[in-house]
Amino acid sequence: MARTTTHAGKTFKAGQDMKIVYDAELADLGICDTIDLLFLCCSKYDKERSYLYLREGSIESNRAFVPCQGACEGSFQGACDSVDNVSVQYFDRPPFAERCCYFPFPVFPASHCCCVLGPTKPKLEIVKLGCMCCCTYMDPFGCGSKVVLMPFETYCGCCSNRVGCWDNCCGLQGRADGNPKCFQPFAPQPVNKEEFVSVAAEVMFGGVGGSPEVIVRE
Repeated sequence: MARTTTHAGKTFKAGQDMKIVYDAELADLGICDTIDLLFLCCSKYDKERSYLYLREGSIESNRAFVPCQGACEGSFQGACDSVDNVSVQYFDRPPFAERCCYFPFPVFPASHCCCVLGPTKPKLEIVKLGCMCCCTYMDPFGCGSKVVLMPFETYCGCCSNRVGCWDNCCGLQGRADGNPKCFQPFAPQPVNKEEFVSVAAEVMFGGVGGSPEVIVRE
């Protein structure tokens, strides 16, 4: 029997299919992500089965991987076949929707509680995830640049969510200046990051309180 009850939010589009607006060409994994998969049953990235879709109302991704470096793929009745790691996030819910940040936990009823960290205002950025060493930017592990979602520019009223001189000992050691302190990366990553954030800004936030600021940080 087909569903007749109401769907909430952006989980349904009445009378129409939920279209894939953008099917991103995927980048190869960097050294950091490759090492991360090695700790997961000595797995390797399955780029052909992975995907990153911008849908109407949501973003869907799959970072598929093959255990044991694919050595036993196709054997043991599929025990070592590619494993899907699918995620679907809707744009009318965090982290894409603006909300009140509570710390360390929500106080109920929420309507009677003030925002301790302040409201979120999501931004898309392309950041280089290296570090500062002796006032010089370095990327020793080849993490490269990534598309990230920055939830807010400031928190607690006046505290910046960006790395400054107090966070990296004036550039002597620590994260790169200007990068967000709190952010959420996408996985897998698109090849054309600039095109992805441009399309994503329109699809995710267009008509939902306006478009976010899109920043390419070099």
